Amino acid sequence: MIGNGVRIGRNGTLLHQVTIGAPTGRRLDQMPTLGDNVFVGAGSRLIGSIEIGDDVFIGVNCVVTEDIAASTKVTTTAGLALEAAGNTVTDEESG
Repeated sequence: MIGNGVRIGRNGTLLHQVTIGAPTGRRLDQMPTLGDNVFVGAGSRLIGSIEIGDDVFIGVNCVVTEDIAASTKVTTTAGLALEAAGNTVTDEESG
């Protein structure tokens, strides 16, 4: 599902069961913006007025609620860890 008002750049790839939209209602000012060459894996959710930079890879079943810088890879491992720009942050570390 892609909410009305979501902006997606060129050459984006969205796999099945992806949700991109506002956290509540249909507020256009709360919709995500995706840059060019963004890959979004199956089952992922991008929620809120966030910006996803160019050349970003978002793996399967990720829940993204914060901005992601260009050329970043975001993945989940059993829902417990995020990997961004070569660093791994566990849920305990992220607070």
